[in-house]
Parts: sequence; structure tokens; C-alpha cells
Amino acid sequence: SMLQPLDLRIRRVCVVGSWDGFQKNEMPWDEDMQCYHYPVELGRTGCERFQIECNGDWQMCLHPDRNDSSPHEHHKLCGPGNEGAGKDWVIGKHPADKGGKGVSYLIRLFMHRDGRPKHVDWVRTSEDTESEGEGGRAGAPELQPDAPVIVFGLKGPRGEALNGSEGICEAWDAKAGRWRVRLASGEVRALRPRHLSLCCEDVSGYWHDGRSLVAKIEQDGAHVRLTAPCQPWSPAIGGVIGSVLTLA
Repeated sequence: SMLQPLDLRIRRVCVVGSWDGFQKNEMPWDEDMQCYHYPVELGRTGCERFQIECNGDWQMCLHPDRNDSSPHEHHKLCGPGNEGAGKDWVIGKHPADKGGKGVSYLIRLFMHRDGRPKHVDWVRTSEDTESEGEGGRAGAPELQPDAPVIVFGLKGPRGEALNGSEGICEAWDAKAGRWRVRLASGEVRALRPRHLSLCCEDVSGYWHDGRSLVAKIEQDGAHVRLTAPCQPWSPAIGGVIGSVLTLA
């Protein structure tokens, strides 16, 4: 009999992490944030590691391409597959996480429109106990004036009504630790970085200049890596804001 092709469509998502002995915890879908999500509180070590299991099958895991990965450093999202041994995401290890025992985060898995996994990140949900001057931007390092964003994670009836709204960052208020955001409705709100997610178009694929130069673009969230397999130059690293690709 002929071998059946492997079905990689994702129907159910569970996070499997160190905080509870790597038990399976289903990640619900949030229509407002347009992502799967799961809340986590760091234990006594101040760090927790995890992978994401798909369709209840340990042979179909999402994982980074290197161990101890985080959204603050470039890495690739791999899977679903069974090659993730020793390759975990780690919350609380990178200084930008502002981690510690008892600090809470929301793990998020975003998807492409065709159902493929797009990127994994997490946002700090604990209230800051320290002054939030310029340091208040640590949780969203990609944000800058004119950056397109989506609002998420606000509480209460008024806040929840704004979740899922799109807008543009106008200016950073260092004293208040908030961004001035002009929403698509025309309303202007002052919002903390942890409630803003950068809008990024998918620019992954191949690019050419109409002659002989061909380059491959790999994207992970707002971060991109550009290589030219047939050209004698090193890979370039950059980022995406909206539909604008910038290389370092």
C-alpha cells in the first residue's frame, strides 16, 4: 500500500513546560488577539522552559532551532516535528523579560492565515514595581514612533472593547511609561507597551533584483534574516515594521 502523506495541519495546541513537570496544558484561541495563549508564573528559579505540542502528539512539537531561545534574540521556529530534544524556549533568563520568582507572563502562538505556525513569544503581565521611565519599553523593544500595533490584554469592559484594535504609535511618554497610540477609529489612548503587539507583514520567501541577485528571507515575528545562497556575502539581520523591511 502507498504511504500516506503526513498531515501537519494544527487542530489542537498544548504548551508543555517545566512549571508543572511538563504536563500538557491546552492553549485556548483568543479571537481578539488572534493567537493561542497560556498564562505562566515563574517558580523559585525565576526561569521556566517549554515547547508546544500539536494535536496531542509528542511527535508534532513546535520548538526553537536552539536551546534557551527567547523573543529578544533571533531564532527560528521549527516544527511541528520530533527533532526538538534539548531545544526549548526559556522565560525569565533574558534581562528584557524582567523576570523573577512569582512574575507572570502570557505565552502566545500566532498563526499564518493558512494555519501554519508563525511565531511564538510571551508578554509580561505582572505589574512593574519599579519606576517605568525609559525602562518601561523593555517589554516591546521593536516599538518606535509610526509603528503599527494591535491592542491586546486590557481588562474591564472598557479595556476589553479596545482589544484587537489597530493603531499607530505616535510618541513615547517616558514619565508615564506609556505610548500615545492613535487608533484606527481616530481615538487616542495612552497604553503600556505590554498591551501593544507590533503588526508585521509576512515577508518570508525569495527576492530578486530582476537580474542575477537572488536572496532568501527567513522571518520570525518582527525579526528577519536575509541570505544570498549564490552570492559571496554574509547573511544580513533586520526587522519588519508593518510592510517595511529594514536590514542592519
